[in-house]
Amino acid sequence: CFSHLSVWLVMLASLASEFGLENFRAVTSFQRQLFRPTRFNRQHTSTSRSSSRSRSLIRAYTTKSTMAETTEKTLPKFIDTHIHLDYIMDRLERPLSELPSLFDTHFKTTPLVKGKVVELSGAWEGCVHITCDPATFNAAKEVIKHEGIYVGAGVHPHHAKDYSDEVEEKLKELHKNEKVVAWGEMGLDYHYNQSPPDVQRDVFARQLKMAISIGKPMIIHTREAEEDTLRIMKEIVPVDWKIHIHCFTSSLTFAQQLMAHFTN
Repeated sequence: CFSHLSVWLVMLASLASEFGLENFRAVTSFQRQLFRPTRFNRQHTSTSRSSSRSRSLIRAYTTKSTMAETTEKTLPKFIDTHIHLDYIMDRLERPLSELPSLFDTHFKTTPLVKGKVVELSGAWEGCVHITCDPATFNAAKEVIKHEGIYVGAGVHPHHAKDYSDEVEEKLKELHKNEKVVAWGEMGLDYHYNQSPPDVQRDVFARQLKMAISIGKPMIIHTREAEEDTLRIMKEIVPVDWKIHIHCFTSSLTFAQQLMAHFTN
């Protein structure tokens, strides 16, 4: 499930060369319409946009047979590794109980601009729903009941100020479920600083240690905090630990530093 940044870079290059910029724009335009901000605050908008970008890449990859009628393209099976299903259902003004119908309309088939539809033909195998706000832990317990849905559970740096022994116990309880496959997203965000930076660092280190203690992969959020993110991770995380950096908005240098130190 947890791929290196380099995989996305290769996919971007492939998309640009194979399908052309205009086709790629058409699909990402549709995604922006589906995931447009409504009642959510800035940090929720940011995380959902990044998730929609990931699906835009995947969906753009499926559309060659529709956009170029003389060629057929079959999408390999895939799992969406980062999605906030509760945020999406709220924006669609639909209850979590209607998740199965969302799969039928937006995962198993993909509506495109101009009314065309691409059949994913069973390519979508599931997703990792991310719960990173203590207020959403109960929603995670609901979505995980559905087939094909796994969970990453942790506390986002925006909510580091809310981290406590009680919150940690709730996370430990969530992680007892075998479908909770990673700890996070967690990390540092010095752009918005919705929690004090010193609190963010303490909570980040604490969660890294928790992930290691229970043997779970890590989902790392970092924004304008590269030096501290790398320093803390090097101090705590084994070099061969499984790590997913999400979403990556930093420099090539930082990506190279991460990939040079951590082998997974």
